[in-house]
Amino acid sequence: MPQGEHNARLMNTALGERITFRKGQYLFKQGDVDGLFYVLQTGKIHVYTLSDDGHESILNIMGPGSLIGEAAALSGEPRYSTARAIETSQAIRLNVRELPRYVERDPQFIVSLLFIVSIKQRQLVGRLKRVINDNPEVRVLRMLRQVARIQRDARAAIQPVRVNLTHEQIGNLTDLSRVTVTRTLQRLRRSGEIQIVGRAILVRDLAI
Repeated sequence: MPQGEHNARLMNTALGERITFRKGQYLFKQGDVDGLFYVLQTGKIHVYTLSDDGHESILNIMGPGSLIGEAAALSGEPRYSTARAIETSQAIRLNVRELPRYVERDPQFIVSLLFIVSIKQRQLVGRLKRVINDNPEVRVLRMLRQVARIQRDARAAIQPVRVNLTHEQIGNLTDLSRVTVTRTLQRLRRSGEIQIVGRAILVRDLAI
């Protein structure tokens, strides 16, 4: 079964509880211990960590079809990150204590869940490899395209997508310093890969 079909099965399952998060509302916070995890159906979720001095580091921006918070829920360990809705978002809330019942009701759901978890692990390894091997231009452009695809309105697919991230946030997502991000964005602008309008970045070509 292709990845898209696994995502669709998770998003359309009859299991769990449907819940709506308002903009700014938290799914969970760093340090929480619980058995809850989520499948995002609509909207966007900002996943980040906070240092002891309050410095925020973005880990990801999650779009529809994303599986969120499953690692801490399954391990029973305190959460490493905080997840907050960027906009009004709808999700399916699942509980690890209900997994035996989920298996009985829909065995294929668990197969899809395991598949998506494995994909997330591979993506993490891929991100680590790119940090080692890719130059800053490749890393920043890939990240911008990924965020732009999440935000793209299908009705205006040919229009540039506006990405509103600070240089510090881009640095967090690409493991680059803010100074390196600034210089890299200027090089990408000069090469025509992106446009910079005020504080926004316009991305047209979303191919990876």
